[in-house]
Amino acid sequence: MDNITQLFVRACKTENAQKRVYSVYKRFYLAGEMSGKHKAAVLTDILSNIVDTHCPMTANKLISEINNYWYHDMELQDRMLMIMVRQIRYNITRTSNPELRKPARFKGE
Repeated sequence: MDNITQLFVRACKTENAQKRVYSVYKRFYLAGEMSGKHKAAVLTDILSNIVDTHCPMTANKLISEINNYWYHDMELQDRMLMIMVRQIRYNITRTSNPELRKPARFKGE
């Protein structure tokens, strides 16, 4: 797992994940601002590659998550982004992925 992927995984595990994921994207890929729809589409693409590699989900589960009634007031791209963030947050752990490094401030503990 490369360093940028690990930063995306850590960003997904924070309290304000969408803001943090966009911050990581902005730092390494794009310096300017982009529209909300475009931002969600690009981040969904990046996070879906991480989900596909490190915590694969079935198509049936993805469709059921998209159609979940909690998300009906959101745009499709925003739903997809939240689903990918949630998959990474709850399914990627240090025990399931030993190459996921511990942050430097916790290494001494």
